[in-house]
Amino acid sequence: MEYVNGEWIESAVHDFWLATTGYDTWWKGSNHAQRETHWNDYTRDGKTLVNTVWQDRIVSVQDGEALRRFVILGGKRRSWEKLSITHGKEANENLFQAIRARHLVVGYETVGNPTKLEKGERHVGHFCLDRAYELVPIFGTRGEDLKERLKLVEAFRKAGVLDDDYIGAAPWTFELVPLNGLAPHLVNAPPAAPLGVDVPILVPAPVAAPVPSEDGEDGALDEEPATYVGYAKKALPVLVAHVLAQRDGVMQRMSYMELAERIGCLTYKGVPWPRGIGGMLHIITCWIDEIQSAWNNEIPYLTSIVVKTTGDETDGLPGDGVSAKFPGYASMTRERKEAEVEVEYGKILNFGSRWKEVLQQLGIEPLEPVIKEPGTPGSSKGSGGWGGGESEAHKALKGYVAEHPELFGVAPGAKSTEEYPLHSRDVIDVFFETAEEWVGIEVKSRVSDGDELDYRRGVYQAVKYRSLLEAQAKVEQPGKPISVKVYLVLERSMPKTFKDLPSKLDVRVFENVVPVN
Repeated sequence: MEYVNGEWIESAVHDFWLATTGYDTWWKGSNHAQRETHWNDYTRDGKTLVNTVWQDRIVSVQDGEALRRFVILGGKRRSWEKLSITHGKEANENLFQAIRARHLVVGYETVGNPTKLEKGERHVGHFCLDRAYELVPIFGTRGEDLKERLKLVEAFRKAGVLDDDYIGAAPWTFELVPLNGLAPHLVNAPPAAPLGVDVPILVPAPVAAPVPSEDGEDGALDEEPATYVGYAKKALPVLVAHVLAQRDGVMQRMSYMELAERIGCLTYKGVPWPRGIGGMLHIITCWIDEIQSAWNNEIPYLTSIVVKTTGDETDGLPGDGVSAKFPGYASMTRERKEAEVEVEYGKILNFGSRWKEVLQQLGIEPLEPVIKEPGTPGSSKGSGGWGGGESEAHKALKGYVAEHPELFGVAPGAKSTEEYPLHSRDVIDVFFETAEEWVGIEVKSRVSDGDELDYRRGVYQAVKYRSLLEAQAKVEQPGKPISVKVYLVLERSMPKTFKDLPSKLDVRVFENVVPVN
């Protein structure tokens, strides 16, 4: 299995069938693989029929505003010879059995080898593991009505998929729809390892102990598929505990290297080995997607908190594997990517204790969040985050600001309020009020060092709160001019990356304001 251009693929036919249905096409030896490689096969439990669906034989048809995709499978062709006749007959019988028994039929998009296709031969280039679909059969009266309304026969003929080469019974028509649940290659991988059972973790031991890439998406873990699941079972509660250990709405990201270390994915020299972590995260995402239907609200994209540490323009961002959740992510600018993930991080933090319910539904025991205040022993950037809710550092800075209005030019005797609610349901940290002046202050403690983007967010919060207070002043004090100011107060300094931003947006920033008892 490889990670190429933002998706997981499998180029080895033998490995594909072994992973999806458990069938070993090499059981007579690799030289017999062609004879043993079928066109479809049942999974071990006999409840799901897995099919290869050639990408160039899928037809897309517009139905109103929806684009629907169809494929024809089965039937018999005049041009088939030798093994094709045998495999075609077996495939047709399996399809008939699956439809009659109402078994789940799954199709994996399969890309043909372009060189072979040019010669008129059909060989597998690779299977698209992220593109597994439920194949819904189109038959009966309703099916015929649908075929007629969408002119499917004409569409297949125009695409060169349906022609006069078919003889006897007509092939089956299927619609490709999103798969509800795990794809067979994920379900089938751990036959003896349900979610509630411990899986032994086999640590890879490369001979030369190379320096691993921190990307984590450059390939598969060098182990059996069951170990993927074992790592995923260890990683999921680690990620949840990390989220529950955050404070002040700041999401401290976790690197591939750090996650590898925390789940014990190490070389024989004890060096974190993040290669293949992306595949393990993919399994976690599939597990969460599988239980999504039981939730009234969308479960946020938890695995997006694991990011690259590449030192280039992708540093600190999730890899392109998140494109399934953020369409077009790979081609976005860095600023747009940051905006997408920041919104998602807000959802992840707001999901709060419900993450434990997710673990419970998946049969996985939670871990206790490690709560560390910044500046305390054992606490550092990248050390595991800070506890849920508001940090002591933020409370201290907020209280200090509220008690010292003179630092911000506020008139003596001004009314001071912490956590002042605005009509938009936003809350500003500190609010000073006199008959002629309103001053709002957003504070960012040293906790924000865990995610520098929180400093940028603070600048935009100041812009937002200024507009909101000006609007409220017009409504609450009609005909009476009220001077409205909003400042940003930092316990640390503004990061160099955003040093020019406040002046561009006319936001005054007070830096290095340290609470003094």
